[in-house]
Amino acid sequence: MAEGIIDLGAVGFVDKGTYSTTVKYDFFNFVVTEDSCYLSLKDENSGHPVTDIAWWRCIARGTQATEAAKKALLEATRASNAADNLIGAATTADQAATRANMSANNADIAKAAAEQATIRADTVSGEASKKIVEMDAISKAVAGYINAAPVRMLVSVPVSISTKNKLRQKIGITLFPSYCLKNALFQRISGNSVDADPSGNLTVLGTGKSSFYVIPTQNTELWQKVDVTVRTPLIRLTGNGKIRLNGSKIRIV
Repeated sequence: MAEGIIDLGAVGFVDKGTYSTTVKYDFFNFVVTEDSCYLSLKDENSGHPVTDIAWWRCIARGTQATEAAKKALLEATRASNAADNLIGAATTADQAATRANMSANNADIAKAAAEQATIRADTVSGEASKKIVEMDAISKAVAGYINAAPVRMLVSVPVSISTKNKLRQKIGITLFPSYCLKNALFQRISGNSVDADPSGNLTVLGTGKSSFYVIPTQNTELWQKVDVTVRTPLIRLTGNGKIRLNGSKIRIV
């Protein structure tokens, strides 16, 4: 590559707020939905749903924690309604006892039973409230891990790929600490011999050398440049220089 200035485009995230289908987003813009966060992978990103992985990468997902909190809140509401129903039943029982001149003993028993039911319902409601607090704590803890930025990145890339290679190759990454989310962008900067999808899987387009920037989304300063070479097939030879056969067929690599 010739020396000079290379326009890297956006290398830092830009907060664009809540996602809208009418807004046009650029590369490295990120948006939030009800419970998740998504990063735009391209410029001119308009009208594409955040579930379209060709245009968006999910960098923080909170669906499970949100659903768990909703379920806990629903259980708390049910418990509270049960308590209200039991209190209403106790009131009705007291009024019926007065009108029918029921014995004080039976009225006291009914009232005590209603009070016990209310206590049990309050206990259930309290437990549900505790669950909500626990889920909130879990959600915050998970968010802390999700937002943890890597401090080091190792990149592995095949030395060369034959156009006859039947096994799909990829650019692999390892982030440290190991609990960091394995999110990275694979930006081709030169060459047309191979392309990389958002997961680093390589698709051969022709022969030659292509260069990529591998950019971890949560610490872009760790980016690395890698080269991938695609070559024409070669005939495999034995140690004495003869053509190596695979059965009756010539071995090509």
